[in-house]
Amino acid sequence: MAVSQKEKGNIIVKFGPFWARNEDNFRKLRAEAEGLSGVYLLYCGWFPIYVGHGDLNRRIAGHRGSRRKVWDRFTWFAVAEKRHCRELEAIFLRSLPFYLRLNNKQGAHLPVGSTHTPHGIPDQIKLPKMLPRPRHK
Repeated sequence: MAVSQKEKGNIIVKFGPFWARNEDNFRKLRAEAEGLSGVYLLYCGWFPIYVGHGDLNRRIAGHRGSRRKVWDRFTWFAVAEKRHCRELEAIFLRSLPFYLRLNNKQGAHLPVGSTHTPHGIPDQIKLPKMLPRPRHK
């Protein structure tokens, strides 16, 4: 199901979450995202393996023949203005662990400088015990 939002001022105007990789969904994508640019994520199972941007139909369809990337689901976000695509792609990439960013050539660079914290060590927290309770006989 694609969700559409026509309100003025939104960055995302339409999106399709976790679509399975099949011919029916590619047909639906061609109808829903015709002529739209945006950001998309490719998944292997539920793990994101690739983040990209551009013409949604052309770019996602282009990955279908890729032998390097094994994926079975995708999520897409159509943006109101193309100029936001690269920034959104960088935000998605920065939210992934480094080992999931290995397929991407884009370095997740944002057009603004970052603010670094002087303290890099987090406070210790007490983690809950995850061991099963012993059975009483």
